Formats: sequence, structure tokens, C-alpha cells
Amino acid sequence: AGYVLGPTLLILMGLIATHCMTLLVSCSHHLCSQMQLPALSYADVAELSIAYKFKKRYLGLVARWSVNFMLLLTQLGFCCTYIAFIAKNVILLMRNSNEVLFSQVDDPDNRIRLTIIIILPIFIIFSYIRSLKFLAPISTVANFCYLYAIIVILTFCFMTLADQNGVGPDVQTFSTTPLSYPLFFGNVIFAFEGIGSVLPLENKISNPKLFQPILWTGMFIVITLYVILGVIGYLTFGSNLEEVISLNLPVAVPTVGLFFPIATLYLTFGIFSSYLIQFYVPMEIIEPPFTSRVKSPKSKLLIQIIIRTTVVIFTALVPIAISQINLLIDLIGACSSSCLA
Repeated sequence: AGYVLGPTLLILMGLIATHCMTLLVSCSHHLCSQMQLPALSYADVAELSIAYKFKKRYLGLVARWSVNFMLLLTQLGFCCTYIAFIAKNVILLMRNSNEVLFSQVDDPDNRIRLTIIIILPIFIIFSYIRSLKFLAPISTVANFCYLYAIIVILTFCFMTLADQNGVGPDVQTFSTTPLSYPLFFGNVIFAFEGIGSVLPLENKISNPKLFQPILWTGMFIVITLYVILGVIGYLTFGSNLEEVISLNLPVAVPTVGLFFPIATLYLTFGIFSSYLIQFYVPMEIIEPPFTSRVKSPKSKLLIQIIIRTTVVIFTALVPIAISQINLLIDLIGACSSSCLA
């Protein structure tokens, strides 16, 4: 969208997305107080709101099914893209070993597919974590990893700008391609789509009154980082900017040692932690219909393991089948994410 219009629309859409998240939390609080309920999910809020407004029970059920479907599509879409991003970063980190590992694989897309298959068992094992309480420490460490990666990426961008004495190729103030704006919209909505995780997090917080100030503070930081990284990255690399900016980092530079590979490694870990958190929401939707009537703890655990393993494999099969993952991001953002937001 260009380095002027892009950040402007990014800020506007970020504020709208955050406002919608706070509206969802407020609706949840209102319905909980009216109906004497301890907590509600996004689907609960949709069902009760529509049923109460139109006095039709079946309309409430339609709203619940619609929200759950969109949540599944969005959250699993996140997971699919995260696996693809991690695979690309792993290939970048192992660039010196690629000729040995992939000596018989010439196609870059096939290398990504093979890497996804190799790292898949790690995702399956960690998907068995069923509580946000145990995911919180991983997420905390990942935030520090993100911070380090952001500092290194910005440093490299400024170094590159100084070395090339100007901006990257094909940098535009406003995009002159009409088709780029719908893609930009889908990409930004996808980036800001966290509404599915809002109520699960708000329901777990010890003091719910603090959630909205924390949400606004967190989203302000996220919007600011998106704008800074987006603008500086675009000015630095222009049309050569990759879908994940870490792919623009060099493997190693003699003058700075391993700072860049470590940044890529930390960013990969951060994306991995995001996968685990985003994976929590669809499991809250998929598992209950299969486990609610099972009384034996061992049988329930076995069913959960089977479901989680199957879903993780599905999130790996999608990027294996679809090589243009950036187009999948735009599609999910424009369709399901925009409906939820």
C-alpha cells in the first residue's frame, strides 16, 4: 500500500480491531451479570446476544455455529502459516547444511515440505499441553526472544540503508496497483486478528477489571511495532522484502558474529509459541463434543491425544499442499478474520 498510506491504514485498522475486542469483553461482562454466569466464550456471547435480541433460539444456535466455524478457520489458518514460516526459518538457519540434507531436493517448495515433515513431531508433542497456565512461561520467554529479534532486525535494516545509500527497489508512497489493496486489507486483518483468544485470556486473569487496560496497552505496543518494522523493512528492501522479514537477514556477518542467526532462531521460537497459544482456541471448540460424555479419565486423555495429533497433522498438510502461503494469509484475513473482528 506504500510507506505513507500503508502505516495510516495499519493504525486505523489496529484501533478498530482493538475497539471490537473491548466490545466483546464488555458484552461478555454484561451477559454474565444478567444471567449469573461465571464466564462465557465468544460463541456463548454470540448465541446469547442473538437469541436475546430476536427471541429466537435457533438464530442463537446459528450464531454460535457461525462463530465457531470462523474461529476454527482463522485459528487453524494461523497455525498453518506459522508452521510454514518456521520451516522457512529452519531452512535459513541450516543453510550451510542444506546441500547435505536436501542433496536430492532441488525445488525450494519441496525443501519446505520436507522440513515441515521433519519438524512435525515437535509440534505434536507440545500440542499436548492443555492449559494456558503452562503455556504462559513459554509465551513470556518468547516475548523476550521477539524483543531481541526486533532489535537485531532494525539494526540490520539501518545498516543496509546506510550501505546502499538510499531506499530499496520499487519503493512507493502509495501503491499504484489496485489489486494490492484487497491483499493489504486481508494481510492486516490477519495480523490483528486476536479476538478469538481474548475471552479465554480474560476468563483466566485473576483481576478481570485490569484486562481492558492491559489489552489497550498491549495492542498499542503491537501497532507501534508493526508500523516501525513495516515501514523500515519496506524502505530497506522494497520489492525484495520477504513475507517474513527474518528471511532477509544474512546467515552470518563476520563483523557482528552470530547476532543475525540468533535473531532468526529467537524469532522462530516466538512463532512456535504463538502456534501453541493459537492452537488452544480450536481445541476448546473441537474437544468437548468428543469428551463431554466420556467418564474415564484415561479414555478422555486418549481421545484428546488423538484429536490434537490429527489437528496438528492437518495444520502441516495445508502448507505442504499450498506453497503460496502469503495468498492463504490474505484469504483467511479477508474472509473469516474480518467476520470475527
